[in-house]
Amino acid sequence: MAWVGYATMAPIDVLAILKYLGPAIPFIFSATDTASGTADLSAAGVAFAVALLGAMVIINAIGVRFLTAINTSLTWFKIAAPVAIAGAIIVTHFDPSNFSSHGFAPQGFDGVMAAVSGGGVVFAFIGFRHVIDLAGEARNPQWTIPIALTGSVVVGTVIYGAMQIAFVGGIPATELSKGWAGLSINHLYGPFAAIAMAIGLPWLMAVIYGSAVISPFSSALVAVGSNARLAMALARSGFFPGFVARLSDRGVPFYGLLVNFAAGAMLVFMLDLPALVALNGAAVVVSFLVGPVALYALRLQIPERPRKMRVPVVRIFSGVCFVLSTYVVYWSGWQTISVLGLTLAAGVVLFLVLRLFGGAEARPALDLSQSYWVAVFLAAMGVISYLGDFGGGTGTIPPGWDLALIAALSCSIFVWAIRSRLSDDRARAKIEEVENAPDAAKD
Repeated sequence: MAWVGYATMAPIDVLAILKYLGPAIPFIFSATDTASGTADLSAAGVAFAVALLGAMVIINAIGVRFLTAINTSLTWFKIAAPVAIAGAIIVTHFDPSNFSSHGFAPQGFDGVMAAVSGGGVVFAFIGFRHVIDLAGEARNPQWTIPIALTGSVVVGTVIYGAMQIAFVGGIPATELSKGWAGLSINHLYGPFAAIAMAIGLPWLMAVIYGSAVISPFSSALVAVGSNARLAMALARSGFFPGFVARLSDRGVPFYGLLVNFAAGAMLVFMLDLPALVALNGAAVVVSFLVGPVALYALRLQIPERPRKMRVPVVRIFSGVCFVLSTYVVYWSGWQTISVLGLTLAAGVVLFLVLRLFGGAEARPALDLSQSYWVAVFLAAMGVISYLGDFGGGTGTIPPGWDLALIAALSCSIFVWAIRSRLSDDRARAKIEEVENAPDAAKD
């Protein structure tokens, strides 16, 4: 699921870039409905998207130092641009009455849940995961990783919060005459560009346009590198062919980059931007569900082993995170969850095929009893989502009861998962396998 979510990341950012480049390079979209940005990519547009993905692969193939140098420069712009946009709108035109003129949360709790899963909130905040993906190449990880993780979330919260405040307060009252549900912004460069023009800030267009192109390019660049390392890990676990785990002379999983490039190119052909965003958020959050379980299980295993980092109140913290992650998956809706189910089924088939017909590296020892909770949990989530009233469900389970069922399910599954963790002896054996492995395998 993590790989599926990551594989959609770069195509999402590339399509976002092309959407903003469309007015300047109209031939990248089909002739119909180009002005709204909802037109399909033309043949030239698909070639342009694939070329962008290829450029990101090349930059990552050069090495992590080169990637870091480029991304650091882009990140400073990514921080400065939204701060400038939000500040300019708030200083120039800010109407506090917009926050209450049509009621607080006019779309109700369902609107909040839809925004969290399919509306891009999860998608906006999950960039912190790249810190974990590239942690193996970090110096002083006991210090740099906690700072990077908390810093990315805090900075993102401040920036995204400021942007939302600027958006709500900056919309002219005349545009809200029909309420938030009737708000229609069809500017070629997006809603903030429309606000900038409406309140007389044409100079801000250059900043908005630059941010709309540079920010997703930077995000996609890091996602391509992160997903290559996931592909390498999957190859070592028997999900992908063994050659995908090989490192280049620069210490980069080059074949993993190529596999992900092929997957990204296919997704550009197959899915549009909203479908990719919904699939990305749900898939990545499903992969997050393992995190709280692993954290608490590792804390309980081999308690005498030295640990450089210790999350406080780990039992409560892990349990709450597991429940909240389950809610986010449910809020993505039955239509998205059903696609995730088909994706998981395809992954199981791929794993079995490689296990039956692959070499010895494709048949690692399986700890099946530790995985039963995953199968039961995902099956139960699928049933509740289908019978629930969110995102295409049948509505058989009344609102409120579905949330209560999910809370009960996630709590019981979490307890089961922790109790079925590997024994201390088995965990020690796993650690020794890594510590005694050749240096190339460790790298």
